[in-house]
Amino acid sequence: MFLVPADRKLDSHAVRRARSWRKLRFATREEVLELTGLAPGSIPPFGSLFGLPTLCDERLGDNDVINFNAGDHSISVSFAWHRANPLTTAGTLGIDIYTNAWYGWGYSEAEYQKAFPDLVATIRKHAPQAKLIWATITPMRQAGKLDVIAEGTKRVQARNKIAEEIVAREGIAVDDLYGLAKDHPEYWSPDGVHFNAQGVAAQVEQVTKRIAETLP
Repeated sequence: MFLVPADRKLDSHAVRRARSWRKLRFATREEVLELTGLAPGSIPPFGSLFGLPTLCDERLGDNDVINFNAGDHSISVSFAWHRANPLTTAGTLGIDIYTNAWYGWGYSEAEYQKAFPDLVATIRKHAPQAKLIWATITPMRQAGKLDVIAEGTKRVQARNKIAEEIVAREGIAVDDLYGLAKDHPEYWSPDGVHFNAQGVAAQVEQVTKRIAETLP
């Protein structure tokens, strides 16, 4: 994800030279929707929300305040640059939002409990100044019957409980995405796993608010 002031255009040739990339192109509208679940122009400048590395034009720092949309063209957020900059400047980690999602399903909850503190220790070792936010894992719904919570959600609940005890002990902030989504079947795509645009927008709004609360 590239962040540039609204009155400027990305110089793809300069980026390719600087990063030693052979190819670079803009994503299509369909690719943007697939990657983020959001329409172009509504995406907040936090690539970590979507698993995307983020590179930022340093000239954004010429502004005391930056404005961006938070998941919807009708939702606008203003951030003081000194608060947003650590989130977006390439090579700098000011805040990290993490969740294990449903990856590593082949591992038991006992193995999960054993490994989670190591994850926290690794992040703190390589980014000692970072502020951490742990996002609870969201529930799953039965494909085709979104009003029914899927059986696998029991494991989600178990892992959330394990993680919540550890992050509380470590003094890590929590963003309760499970609580946000559990009573909203309308947030899901038909597969019962991934969120639709409405669900993504709701998460983006809450995550953005939580980041703003956590930053000094």
